[in-house]
Amino acid sequence: MKNPSKNRRRGKHTESAIAMRLGGKRLGILGNDDVQAGAFSIEAKDQVKFVGTGFMAQAVRNCPQDKTPLVIVHTTGAGHDDDLVIMRLSDWAWTAFINATQGILGALETGLNTPETREVKTKKSMMNQFHPARMN
Repeated sequence: MKNPSKNRRRGKHTESAIAMRLGGKRLGILGNDDVQAGAFSIEAKDQVKFVGTGFMAQAVRNCPQDKTPLVIVHTTGAGHDDDLVIMRLSDWAWTAFINATQGILGALETGLNTPETREVKTKKSMMNQFHPARMN
């Protein structure tokens, strides 16, 4: 038997957790999207069961250690521009961090050496050892 009140509580908890993890803001019923974080409008879903979990488990099993698992779901008859991309949040956050620091790290490589850029390089080095692809 479904419990709408419990489902709403679970959904709110998930929205809040995602907003906190991504440094975003939970909007819930105040806006059209559940969470806004940077350039992203996020529709957060909390499911007891989800078929995509099996797809991701297969991608993780088949993924070489130096790669990041990714699932692309295509609906037969639809255009590929509408395919869905599924990625673990930890991998997505890691990719976003790397992309955000590329400009600073590029400046380091070209000679700009400030305390801020040294700190980012140190943090990247420390985080690199904890990247999910490197964990067994």
